[in-house]
Amino acid sequence: GGGSICVLAEMRNILGADPLLMGFGLERDTIHSPNESYLLKQFYAGIESITLFYQYWK
Repeated sequence: GGGSICVLAEMRNILGADPLLMGFGLERDTIHSPNESYLLKQFYAGIESITLFYQYWK
């Protein structure tokens, strides 16, 4: 996994755990295009999601 994010394999080797990636972008954000965008609403929803993940992941 993580073929396009090369550092993930190294993190796995060093930390001994599989990294978890969470994406919060939407297709309409057109990431890496000249008119990319990312709503603050999405940013804050991502923060809330990560907080809940850590709260319930045990």
